[in-house]
Amino acid sequence: MAKRIIALVMLLCMALPMFVACGEEKKESVSTTSPLFSQNTKEEDPEIAKVEAYIAELATEQKASVEGKTFTWIGVGVTDAEEETGDLEEDALYYRQRDLEDIFGIDWVTAENEGVEGGPHPTFENVRKDVMAGTKAYNVVGGTTAAVCQPLFLQGCLADVSGYEVLDLSQEWWTQSLSDTYQIAGATYFLTGMISRTYFLDSYCVMFDKQVATDYSIDINGMYELVKNGEWTFDQFFKIAESVPSNENGTGAYRFNRPNGTVLMWANNIPITYFDELGNPYVPEELSKELSDLADKFSAIFGNDAYTAGVTEKEDINNKYGFKSFSEMFTEEQILFFIETTGEAAYLREADVNFGILPLPKKDTAQEKYISYIEPWGAYHVAVPKTTNNEHVTDVMLEAMGALSLKYLKPAIYDNILKSRSTYDKDSKLMIDLILDGKTYDLVNMLQPDESYVRMLNNAISYSSQSFSSSYRMQGRTMNKKITERIKQIENGTY
Repeated sequence: MAKRIIALVMLLCMALPMFVACGEEKKESVSTTSPLFSQNTKEEDPEIAKVEAYIAELATEQKASVEGKTFTWIGVGVTDAEEETGDLEEDALYYRQRDLEDIFGIDWVTAENEGVEGGPHPTFENVRKDVMAGTKAYNVVGGTTAAVCQPLFLQGCLADVSGYEVLDLSQEWWTQSLSDTYQIAGATYFLTGMISRTYFLDSYCVMFDKQVATDYSIDINGMYELVKNGEWTFDQFFKIAESVPSNENGTGAYRFNRPNGTVLMWANNIPITYFDELGNPYVPEELSKELSDLADKFSAIFGNDAYTAGVTEKEDINNKYGFKSFSEMFTEEQILFFIETTGEAAYLREADVNFGILPLPKKDTAQEKYISYIEPWGAYHVAVPKTTNNEHVTDVMLEAMGALSLKYLKPAIYDNILKSRSTYDKDSKLMIDLILDGKTYDLVNMLQPDESYVRMLNNAISYSSQSFSSSYRMQGRTMNKKITERIKQIENGTY
């Protein structure tokens, strides 16, 4: 799935050409005749005006301390283009980097990142070697959870950025749930937000095939109204799905695809990782009644092959049918509700299918908001190597990049892909706003050296809850032992 997210980003870049022409360059900002980045557009947008004022103030305070310094990025999330390419997203990345150079006077370097075929991920291996050797080659590393950030953390290669003076994680360009879900013993090792190329593409949602809904007399506007009124709950979701009859012989439509169990947990406001009074993470070692009831209820529904498209063998939950197969079934009007990422929604706009987008349902109407767990392994994160080249430059550039991402990446991806090309109706645009507003992350994917704990949760919720209690207790103890060891290293300064 991580590879699909990355491939999706590249596909979107290739599929959305943009014709631009260079304009005059100003010291405090970049102006072009591009429809996306025109000065007139920026002046009419209060969000962008706010960002430009913020960047101008940041430059006044910090330019003298960073000017002439080198800032080196390794990994995904940036571009090595030296001019406009005519590609919507690549040009957004180009202008973000150009602004950093022009406004702050830094020398931007995108590090070469070659690896050995069949070996570790090159970004991981290059950063690990840099930390081991202490050569201080890189300021910031960008990568996916699975291939880069998690293994670098487990190898003790990342720096705690919680003490950075310029970095302000309360700003809207950073994911606001990070302070609640991503701290370990008071330390912060992973960042994400609009700085990430996948930020607008990695949130889980519910897509529905409008033709299938029409075929079974489902009120499409009624679903949108449920969402708007805060009444879109799983009970309503399952009730509407019952309009599609049992598909035991596989010749008709299914109600659902096989969803990710941890996504359903979070949608019901059940975290995977908890935090004690000191802010240290842990996972419960005893299965709560709330989670047990959820697994029993949901596995009976999603584990039923007459209702759910997918595989029956638990061990194949992530592999046998990749989500391209579910996408094809959805485009061929074989699935009513398709639970996947907003990136998949953008991708499906290239297919001949008329569909709508909804947030994941709530547990009940008392739940404050619709919660969207992110794609746990393919989402891009940003981290700082322990051997960062000039911590102050890293500090300033991270904050500046975050802010400039609102100015450039948000229009390129959010406004022009998700809210325009990816939606056929105004209701879907509102739905995307609600989905992104409920983005949440869970530290468990960074803490576990393998996927066994999360796989257990997925299996119990999406397939069968049989023996869930005993396996949960065993896996929870093992998981907590590993977390405790890591916390001690951090507290003792040996991480």
